[in-house]
Amino acid sequence: MYLKEGFKEVSLSVSDKEIENAVEVLDGIVGWLREYGWLRYRGKTHSEAIDEVFQKAKSDIIDELSRYSPRYLTIMMAISEGYHSWSAIKAYVERSEGKRIDKKTLYTALRNLTKYGYIEKRDDEDYIVDPVIKRALRHA
Repeated sequence: MYLKEGFKEVSLSVSDKEIENAVEVLDGIVGWLREYGWLRYRGKTHSEAIDEVFQKAKSDIIDELSRYSPRYLTIMMAISEGYHSWSAIKAYVERSEGKRIDKKTLYTALRNLTKYGYIEKRDDEDYIVDPVIKRALRHA
């Protein structure tokens, strides 16, 4: 297992229970597990490392999406809060921005978020691909 081997290489003793929890909570995504391992190596406890991974995910996604468009972040927030249909996302964005948006604008934003790998369409609804980002945004 990725984390076990990494901890063994640096002679860091971490319980199997904590490793299993990290894999479960971080959904086995190598980048987030690497970040968790690095934080543990630097002396953070299990809970501190998990919390910091989520804070980093939130900070990274907010910075990244804000560079594209603040609306992308609003759309991702909507999806993270359980608004998956096109009409529900549109209503959320309009409420958040306090103005109406046209269909083409939302369609283009959703298409771009899909193209960039942030969201995927399942059964004609949109979902965030990375569960860590979904959870981080839900608590933003």
